[in-house]
Amino acid sequence: MIALARPRLTLAHVQPGDILLFSGQSWLDRLVRTWTRSTWDHVGIAWPPDTVPGTSPPDIAEALPGGVRIAPLAGRTPFWCVRTASLELELGRANAVLVRAIGRPYSYWNALLAGLDIRRHFSRQYECAQLVSAMLSAAGFPEASSVVATPEAIADLLARAGCSFDYVVH
Repeated sequence: MIALARPRLTLAHVQPGDILLFSGQSWLDRLVRTWTRSTWDHVGIAWPPDTVPGTSPPDIAEALPGGVRIAPLAGRTPFWCVRTASLELELGRANAVLVRAIGRPYSYWNALLAGLDIRRHFSRQYECAQLVSAMLSAAGFPEASSVVATPEAIADLLARAGCSFDYVVH
């Protein structure tokens, strides 16, 4: 378990490439956390918006039951933001993974296997942590490809790499 302080930030502090961890309150969110033994039930990656850089908060690249997508981050607070600047990620390489993944279906099967600590490779479908793991690995953080893809495993890996965690409230 990661020890977390709660410095409170706003969406304006979130940078492209930061990892976003969510802990929702629905029964399904609680079920996912229980199944994956995780503090969080969803993970995504902050992505540059299609507008003028610096004028709006980043979007989020994520895999949800509707499929892989890029969506506005506004209105999605609160969440934990894992600062990845120290990893010097090459987001252009991660973008290649994202472009191939957009619109691909969500994998309930892979999510189920992740809860059993079974890692899947070469899938044409994604669950949320699997997408983030593939993007981090392509961006120059190869350690991400070695974990069973759960939000907790991604968070643990980033904590061990020295990334800081901030709580975004609005």
